[in-house]
Amino acid sequence: MPSEGELSTNVSLDTVVAVGLLYIMSRISSSYMLDAIGIKEELNDSINSAVNKGLIVKFDSKYEISKLGYEIINTISPDITKLAFERIHEIYLKALNRGLIAPETYIKAICEIADLLSSKDLSNEAVLHISRALDSVKKYDINCDLVYNCVNKKVMLLVSANRFSEARNALRSALTNYSVCYDRINADAIIARIKLGILNELLGNEYAALFDYEDALSMAFRLNDVKTLSYSMYTYYRLRALMCNECNDYENLLRPAEGWDLEKLLKHSELLDKEIVVRISRLLAILLIGVGHYGDAYKLIINDDSEDAELLREMIDVLRGNRNCVGTKWKGSVISGLADMINSINKVNCPLVNCKFKNMELFLNNICSVIEENKNKMLSCIIPKIILLNDELHKLLFIK
Repeated sequence: MPSEGELSTNVSLDTVVAVGLLYIMSRISSSYMLDAIGIKEELNDSINSAVNKGLIVKFDSKYEISKLGYEIINTISPDITKLAFERIHEIYLKALNRGLIAPETYIKAICEIADLLSSKDLSNEAVLHISRALDSVKKYDINCDLVYNCVNKKVMLLVSANRFSEARNALRSALTNYSVCYDRINADAIIARIKLGILNELLGNEYAALFDYEDALSMAFRLNDVKTLSYSMYTYYRLRALMCNECNDYENLLRPAEGWDLEKLLKHSELLDKEIVVRISRLLAILLIGVGHYGDAYKLIINDDSEDAELLREMIDVLRGNRNCVGTKWKGSVISGLADMINSINKVNCPLVNCKFKNMELFLNNICSVIEENKNKMLSCIIPKIILLNDELHKLLFIK
C-alpha cells in the first residue's frame, strides 16, 4: 500500500488530494472557492505545492485545475486514487457536519467520486462511497432527484458486477429509508419498483417480483404516462403469463385495465422506446397464440427479425396446418432446442387401428384426442412461455 510520501510521479498524496478536490468541485459547481468547505488552511501547503508544479492555477482568490492536473487525475494508480478520494470524502463529510455545505452538494460530490472510481475499475470502492453518503444524508431533507440518481448509480454498479442480491437489498432499503421520495407518483419511483421486481425475479422470488410489478403498475396507472406504463405493464403481464397454469389467465391479460391494454400501448409506439415496443408485441403475440388467435398474433411479429419471433411465426404455421415442421438451423441454443422439441411433438401421431369392438375404438379415440390436445397445449402455450423466458429480462435493469 502506498505511503504518505512521494508518488512515482513526484507528486505527494496530499497534493493529489488537493488536485482531486478541485476536480470534484469543477464537476459539481462553477465555484472553486476552497475555503467554502473549510479546508483552505488545512491543505494550504498541498495547494501551494500543486500550484508550483503547475497542477493548479490561481486566479485572484479562486483556483482551477490545469491540463496537467487533469492528467494526474487520469493516470494515478488505483491504490493512490483510493487513498486520495477517501480523504476527499472525509473533507466533504466534515464540511457537511459543520454546516458549511448543503447535503445536496455533499451527495453530488460523492456521486462524482463514485463515477471516477468506477471509471478506474474500482466499482467496489464506488459502491462503498455511495453507501456511506446515503447513510450520512438520511437525516436531511434532500432533493429527491439526487436520491434517485445516487441510489440508481449504486444499484447499477452492483448489477454490472453481477451482485444481484446486493443490488436488490440496496434498492429495497432505499425504498424504505427514502420513502418520502419513493412514495411519490413519478417515473423514478415507478422505475425503481420495476427494477426491484426484475431483481427479485432474477433471484427466483417470483411472488415478491409480482408484488413489486403490481405496485409499480398501480402507480403508473395513476401517473398515466405511456412510457412508464409500457414498462410496468410489460413486466407485470409477462410474469402473470409465466406464472399462470398453462394459458388459463391469458383472456384476463388481454382485457383492458384502467382503460389500458397491451394493444393500446402499441398504438402509442412512437412515444415508446423501440426495445419495449418489440417486447410488448412479442408478449401480446404469445398471449394471442395461447387463446387461439393465430392470425392476429402473426401480424404482430411479422416485422420482428429476431430468432424468437421467427420461431413463433413458423410454429403458428404448424398450428394452422400450413407446414409440418419448423426449421432446424438456428443460431441460439435455446431456440434450436425448442425447434427440435416442436418437431418431435408434431411427429407424435395416432396410429390407425382396426378394432373389432366398439368400446376399444372409443377407448383409442379418447387416447388420440388426449394426444392431440396435449400437442396443441405444448405448441400454443408451453413452448411460447419458454420463448418468453428467453427475452433477456436483465437488460431492462438499464432503463432510465
